[in-house]
Amino acid sequence: MKIVIEELCPGERDVFEYKVRAYRKKLEKGETLEPIRVVEVAGRKHVRDGAHRVRATIDYCEARNLLPEIEYIDGSEPPIYPLYPVTCKMIVDDFGCGVEGFKRIPLL
Repeated sequence: MKIVIEELCPGERDVFEYKVRAYRKKLEKGETLEPIRVVEVAGRKHVRDGAHRVRATIDYCEARNLLPEIEYIDGSEPPIYPLYPVTCKMIVDDFGCGVEGFKRIPLL
């Protein structure tokens, strides 16, 4: 399944530039990326695993004037830890959601 990145919120706050670059190179070669894992928390869809792939897709699509969308799968297993909803809220409060929210996360 595909989802428009504008519908997603970050669920991770560590994004490493070298990983983003590696994923973007794969996209530029026409390779597909492994689907990200998405979980719904408090009515929002959060990226549980795949922030690097999301950022690479955003960068790739923006350079080509394409709609940033990405393959995803259900990320509810294994069960989220009890404080994950609090973590998600803090990340959204800090960065926001959608394409601009992901772009606000500093590349380390």
